[in-house]
Amino acid sequence: MENTEKVLSYLEDEQSRFIYQKRVEYNETGDFRAINAIVERYVPGLQDKTYYPGMESRLPELLKDKKNIVIFGSGMNGKTMPGTLRAHGMMPTCYADNAKDKWGTMLEGLEIKDPAKIDFREVDAVVITPFKRQVTDAIRKQLTELGAKEETLFCYNDFCSSVLEWELYFDPDIIRLHEDEVFVDAGALNLETSMRFMEACRDSHVQNYRIHAFEPDGASYERCRDMLKNMPDAAITLYHAGLWSEDTTLYFEENGNAASRITKEKTGTSIKTAALDHCIAGPVTFIKMDIEGAELEALKGSREIIQRYRPRLAISAYHKKEDLVELPLYIKELVPEYKLYIRHYSNAGVETVLYAV
Repeated sequence: MENTEKVLSYLEDEQSRFIYQKRVEYNETGDFRAINAIVERYVPGLQDKTYYPGMESRLPELLKDKKNIVIFGSGMNGKTMPGTLRAHGMMPTCYADNAKDKWGTMLEGLEIKDPAKIDFREVDAVVITPFKRQVTDAIRKQLTELGAKEETLFCYNDFCSSVLEWELYFDPDIIRLHEDEVFVDAGALNLETSMRFMEACRDSHVQNYRIHAFEPDGASYERCRDMLKNMPDAAITLYHAGLWSEDTTLYFEENGNAASRITKEKTGTSIKTAALDHCIAGPVTFIKMDIEGAELEALKGSREIIQRYRPRLAISAYHKKEDLVELPLYIKELVPEYKLYIRHYSNAGVETVLYAV
């Protein structure tokens, strides 16, 4: 309780203090009304998108009597969908994907097909897996033109939490970008955050910047590499490593998605980790970390950079209950002059970010 009060005294505005108190309440009680209170007051754009814990189970329930199921999209969400369906006794038929280079290849034991070659009039259900609404809307239109019935279309993003993606890590009221930015993307996943950083630089007329992206998961790292093949001039250095307090090797739960994480359990997979202080010799201006509970250790491995250059920080603070206390206390220990803010970007218990500027 004493440390909680200390963190509250460090926060710069009423919004941060309210979110912090409600997050502490949620962590202690599990009462989802605390999250709803945050959304109602500070994330009103997501109020009309109903969410409750366990909502993700609705999709398998709705599909349980369907026989001919097609998964549209073979990206991150699409890759996990066969396992989800099979765990509930359903056997999807194939993938559909608009990427021509994927046609005829196999993923998770299913063939990826040209949507135009599938008779959607005979399909019982299509699970549309891309997350962005503008993409799913375009796919819905495409499928109805190919003969699919509206009642057979199910969008993955209708059965999970909603996120204010464009503000996440780059809150316009807190983060200002400047010339010669050096951005660290810890937990790069598919380079989406790095892409948003590049777009934010363009919007702010920042011409010179450099990105250091860290991704330990093998499948996610390969996706990042594939993206960079099409961006030969991008100022991005990609590291196949996780950030930690030291250069070492640790056990890893490798899921090929955002849930991959360092673990104390002995798994069949291990990864290399690195201290950020050992990776970058020059200035760093902005560090984002979303690394599934490894944030505190990664901050410890960034101690010298943080104390020397005082980069702006955007650190996920929801993966472990103790993060709400330990992360802000450690950051203020490193740089007492930092101003701390907390913001929340979803209608669920995820995407709470601690900023230090």
